Order: sequence, then structure tokens, then C-alpha cells
Amino acid sequence: MTFNQVTENAIKFSFQPNSRKIIKIFFCILPAILLFSLTHSEFWLISLLVSVFLIIPYENKSFTYFPVIHILFSISMFLLTILQMLILNAFIPYSFFLSIFGIIVATGILCFPRFKPFLIWLLIGSVYTAFHFHKDHIFELNKILLVFGIAFLSSFFSYFIFMQNKKSLLKFKLKIVTKKFLTNLKTQQQKLNFISILIHSLSFGAALFISSAILFYFGLEEGQWLLWSTISVMQFELQESLVKSWARLKGVFIGGSIAFLLCILIPHTPFITLFFFILIPFTLVMFKNYTVAFATRSACVVLVGTSIDVSHYLFQYRLENVLIGACVGLCITLLAHLMIKKSKTNK
Repeated sequence: MTFNQVTENAIKFSFQPNSRKIIKIFFCILPAILLFSLTHSEFWLISLLVSVFLIIPYENKSFTYFPVIHILFSISMFLLTILQMLILNAFIPYSFFLSIFGIIVATGILCFPRFKPFLIWLLIGSVYTAFHFHKDHIFELNKILLVFGIAFLSSFFSYFIFMQNKKSLLKFKLKIVTKKFLTNLKTQQQKLNFISILIHSLSFGAALFISSAILFYFGLEEGQWLLWSTISVMQFELQESLVKSWARLKGVFIGGSIAFLLCILIPHTPFITLFFFILIPFTLVMFKNYTVAFATRSACVVLVGTSIDVSHYLFQYRLENVLIGACVGLCITLLAHLMIKKSKTNK
């Protein structure tokens, strides 16, 4: 195999030029970009993130878009964000809340795997948004409502323009959805016993509690990355957790290192910061290979800090949060794996 063939295969493996997904993300974030351009207020960039959180779960091909579910999902994320903001400064209440939230999400995923994207992004989206509001000192309810309102309309518009049958927006058969819920639950009960579900769910909650405790005790910067890393690594199979954690560690080190070098070459202007910030959501849908996707996303995150010369700090925060999150997730997953194995042996 020639060098050109190897390179071509690597590009095919890594890059996933799905123009439909890319354009959908573009239309989703376009209103926030326009508002930012008109007002020069970073407040609107939070709306950009929220709109992406609201649209990403539907990229799972197994789920059909329904406005009713979109509305419920948006309201749920809004309420959970508000609740987290109220207790974000208090270690014990927030850690226990995050732990219980994690247990509910893990149980939902195990019982209804089809809804995994919604449950995971509900957890990640609400945590990430609450941290950003808190970091930017945005506590006014009317501003938070405005952010979520713009994000909801943007994500709805993005899906609406791609729908071939607009009449399907009005169709939502609760009986069919309920029937699928019960079918999925019955199937999963056959695959996993009660003890396995209990151990997996409790371990998920325990991992979030420990990560939250580390975050508060050491006062880590950009703590949402630690929680996101823990959530990502906490798979229900040990092998999957190992693969995911290794991919994230490689990605953050390679992407961050490349970005750190690029900081020397590229101009340090607000335009560059905005460009790389806008590029971050696209990395969620552009790549087939997770390591490449995470490396690109990490590079963009580091490059966002060029205009105010904080890229080296962002690289440090990103690396330490991903490393700690991977360690916590792997340790808890291993413990859960051993406990389930022991419970099966005792039978």
C-alpha cells in the first residue's frame, strides 16, 4: 500500500463530511452568531451552546423528530439548569443532586437504550449551561429564559427547514411511544438483571459525586470539563470505558499540543477567538473517529484563548480535567464490573 493510499484511507476513516448535519448545525447556531455580531455581547454565545445541546440528540438516526419531545426536552434542560445554578456554590447539595441525577440517567439508559442521546445530553447540557451562566454571572431569570428561547427557536428552525413532510410535525401518537417504551423495557430486563442495573446506576451516581467532590475541594477551573469527562468515560462495559478514556487522553494531548504551537503562529485577535468557538459544535458531527474529533475539539477550545493570551491555561485545565475524569470513570467502572461479576458468581 502506497503512502497516498494510507493517507486517503485515514482521511476516509476519520473525516465524515455529512453536509446535512453540518448545515443543520450551521442554521442552528446562526441566530446566536448574528446576535453576537450585532451586540458584541458574549451573552449570546451561551445561546449558541444551548441550541447545539438541544439539537444533537436528534442526530441519532433511530429517533424521529417530534416537536412535543423537543419542547419537553428544552423545558427539562431549562429547569435542571436553573436548579443547578441555585445550588452550584454548595458542595453537599450539588454533589448529591448530581449523583441522584446520574443514577436516574443511568437507569433510564439501561432500561431504554434508544433514549440514551437525550438522557446523556440532558445531563451534559444542563451541567455545562449552569456552569457557563454561573461563570459569566448571569443570574437574571429573564436573561436565562431569553437564552433558552432563542436556542429552542434556532434548533426548531434548523430541523424544520430539513423536514420533507412538514405535516408530520403535528403527528405524535402517545400509544405507539408507550408501546415502544414497554417493549424496550421488557427486552432490557431479559438482558440485565435487577442487581446489574442497580450496580451500574449507583456507580454512575458515585462517579459524579466523587468528581464533584474533587472539583469543589481543589477548586478546579473549568470544572464542567471534569464532569463531562467522567460522564463520557462511564460506560457500562469495562472495555468501552478503557477505549473511551484512552481516546480522550490521546485527543486532549495531541489536540492541545498542536493548538499550543499554533498559538505562536496565528494572530491573537477577537475574530480568531470567535472563529474557533464557532468551530467547536461542528466537531461533534464532522468526524467518524472519536480520537480525531476530540483532538480537534480540544484544539479549538485552547485556541479560543488566543486573543486574551490564556491558551496555555486552557490547555492545562483541559488536560487535568480530562485526566481526572478518566481516572474516576475508569476506577468506578472497574469496581462496578467486579461487583457484578461477584454477584453472578455467588448465584
